[in-house]
Amino acid sequence: MKIAISGTENIFSLFHSGNLEILLKTANKYKIGYIELWVPDNVETSEINKAKILLDKYNIKVACLSSWKHLNSLGEEITTQKFLLEAIDIAEFLGSSIINTYFGGNVKRSVEEAIQNCKEIIIPVLKKAKEKNVTIVLENEFDPGKEDPNCTDITRKAERLLKLMEGINSPHFKCNFDACNFYFAGEEPYPKAYEILKKHIGYVHLKDGAKYVSEVYD
Repeated sequence: MKIAISGTENIFSLFHSGNLEILLKTANKYKIGYIELWVPDNVETSEINKAKILLDKYNIKVACLSSWKHLNSLGEEITTQKFLLEAIDIAEFLGSSIINTYFGGNVKRSVEEAIQNCKEIIIPVLKKAKEKNVTIVLENEFDPGKEDPNCTDITRKAERLLKLMEGINSPHFKCNFDACNFYFAGEEPYPKAYEILKKHIGYVHLKDGAKYVSEVYD
């Protein structure tokens, strides 16, 4: 099992000078040999060569290359497809076999339409992923955000995410199982969501979390 530290925390963001080195030093401090590298949070695509030099310096590997791209968000699909095709080459260069992305909500599509649209977007990506032996993992999400106030992102519910996985039906397209995100979305993470999706899990996020109660928390 590979255990990595994720670079999504604010102290590792591009707003901080030397952010990637901070991430690598943190992983090194806790004797963690892998990181989850976020583009562009930790590094811009144009800086990948410099990132590789730093990774080699600290002898730390990339377990997963991640971004905030969405496969189903209105107007974002083609941009996401283009990024994922590029990300496969970046992942290969960095020695990673996993790329993490998101689905996103879209009030104009039913579950069936969203799955069909995803198929059309992801087919060329998965063809290249197969050639490079890379797996695209889809993280289940919880935050509707201003673009999805009606919570239409199908990854919020295990049964709908299962339909998507079965609809795509590729060994190079798996779930990034985030139990805390299911919890925030009002879905029982375990045993329900896990048992439904376990055949399709290719990667896992672990974090803590709690529902906000104003009387309890400041």
